[in-house]
Amino acid sequence: MKFDVKYYGSWTTNVSDIFKSGIEFWGEGWVFVNDTTLICQGNMPKFNLGGLAPLSQKVLYVSTTRTIPYATIIKYKKPSDLRQTHDITYRLPNRKKVTVNFQMTKSKKRHDEMFTSQLEEYLAVAQSFVSS
Repeated sequence: MKFDVKYYGSWTTNVSDIFKSGIEFWGEGWVFVNDTTLICQGNMPKFNLGGLAPLSQKVLYVSTTRTIPYATIIKYKKPSDLRQTHDITYRLPNRKKVTVNFQMTKSKKRHDEMFTSQLEEYLAVAQSFVSS
């Protein structure tokens, strides 16, 4: 199922990596919940200009896709009364942790619930295979 989202950036747990890779996703995009992976599509910077990149998104960003296997997702925080974004922390192949956060843009409340229920179902299945 495809969800239209607005990304608010991604970050790694290592501060030095932020300066190497810049913010990952930013702005409008979508998230697709698949049987085996979570697929994120959005804009990523062509090169790092620090705080200037979000201001000139059309020129400095390129549309890209990232596939996140459910088995690599470490933590998921769903929206609450105080926080409006979905936060997904996952592990890269080089063992670094990355967090991506986004907010639904259409039918927000209904899509939040649908996304959360589907993601939690797939995460439970993935965890049962990992712990077996």
